[in-house]
Amino acid sequence: MDKIEFTENFKKCILKTLQFEGGYSNDPDDPGAETVFGISRKYHPDWIGWDVIDNIEDKSSIDLSYLKSNNDLFYVVSKFYFEDFYRSSKADKIEEFSPELACNVFDFAVNAGVKTSDKTLQSAINLAIKMYGIETDEDYLVVDGLPGSKTFAVLKSVIELCGEYKIIEAFKTERALYYTKLPQKNERLCKYVYGWVKRALTFSV
Repeated sequence: MDKIEFTENFKKCILKTLQFEGGYSNDPDDPGAETVFGISRKYHPDWIGWDVIDNIEDKSSIDLSYLKSNNDLFYVVSKFYFEDFYRSSKADKIEEFSPELACNVFDFAVNAGVKTSDKTLQSAINLAIKMYGIETDEDYLVVDGLPGSKTFAVLKSVIELCGEYKIIEAFKTERALYYTKLPQKNERLCKYVYGWVKRALTFSV
């Protein structure tokens, strides 16, 4: 089977995201439980990479340097993220308008789920329109987590009118707000909030 050709922007995004996701972890307070490079065995038990991971005796040695030195493992990790998160969150389409925004949407999808990230993108577009008094030919977006032609048309208009920096900042703001509300549902997540908010506000490739 032919290997997938990753976009150049994705190659930059994945390296940055993996810096945050780290190597092997099995934290009982983490909703994902046992994870490696951010991939949860609980949610993705059939991922092909588990066969490799299970044969590594010293799991504490599994870090980003280890991954970079193992081409086959790096490929299956990248393939997983490209198919399940980059394409699924429509980051491959967003990169046509803003490569940096695409990476932010992808990174949030990895951390909080594709639909959450896509809803946050739509909320950020609406926020940018409101904050900067942008006049577009379209109404505010319905925040349904299903970005389609209207979402991308409005996104293009917003970027053309006020620049991609403004929409990226709006996305980061909405992402950070999402994190601050999580402990209301699960107080065990409190210990992660500072790191998540910092990640949201500083993420850049």
